[in-house]
Amino acid sequence: KVFHGSRSGIENWNCVAMEDFGSIPGASPDLPRVVDFIELNGLDESAAGALQSLDKMTLDCVMDMPPSGFHIQGVDTARGTPSSLVMGRVRKAQTMTPEQIQRGGAPTEANIRARMKFYIQLNNLDDRCEQALLAMSPEGAALVMDHGFIVRGVDPHKGTASQLAMARIKRVQRRLAAGGVPVPMGGAAPTGGKGVRPR
Repeated sequence: KVFHGSRSGIENWNCVAMEDFGSIPGASPDLPRVVDFIELNGLDESAAGALQSLDKMTLDCVMDMPPSGFHIQGVDTARGTPSSLVMGRVRKAQTMTPEQIQRGGAPTEANIRARMKFYIQLNNLDDRCEQALLAMSPEGAALVMDHGFIVRGVDPHKGTASQLAMARIKRVQRRLAAGGVPVPMGGAAPTGGKGVRPR
């Protein structure tokens, strides 16, 4: 996919996501967490394009890569930018073994709990929401966060980010209780299963 030079990285990513995200190996058509990563860190078109080439598990590994993780802060501008740092992460991921990628990107309890900690902090979620999220399976919690790492559309006259996040949690829980099988983070749903994506 060739990016249009007149569009920002995030606009291009949204365009590609709507057109043919399903063609990316192991990817879900719904990856707003990636869009949030691009926007939060102000990534340019080159960095956004590099992310587009990765499968879902490698994407998660790159976005959560230490030491700075999802929100890249404190970059020495004399030495680089968040975009160049992400490009470095992508190059590093391309040299990693499948086992290393899985340790960094698979929805293990350790990886998801680390991701949840920042998700809770970033959105200033309350204790009730935090406990509900921590009580979920790693796959279920990952689905909630993949629906959008930044909780948007909060109308302070009608509710809070915590209430919106709770609505997502309950939606995923209902689908799982109804027999839905979460889409594994590295690929498609198991044979005979039904992928669950929060809406």
